[in-house]
Amino acid sequence: MKVVFYKEGVTDSTGTYHIEVENDHGDHICQCMLVKSPIKLCSTPDYGRHRSSIVLTHQQNGLVNHLHYANAMGYLRDQPLPQCHNLLKYYLADSNF
Repeated sequence: MKVVFYKEGVTDSTGTYHIEVENDHGDHICQCMLVKSPIKLCSTPDYGRHRSSIVLTHQQNGLVNHLHYANAMGYLRDQPLPQCHNLLKYYLADSNF
């Protein structure tokens, strides 16, 4: 439960980031987390999507794999987009809520 490796990354214009971690770290877990957004209207981390965990081993199911993918993380907009109300209404139309 101690930090053995630390590295920061920055997203590109599409919100994609790449962080290179050298060597196999066995069953150590990488905690990816949002730090700040450059977009002022979208700067509150979405709780539940503000962090992701990755096991840092090259062995996955008996195969060597050097690529690992974190779950999608994101921020909430301060004000919803105008079309959100209709989209939410559409998706909840058949639900039992």
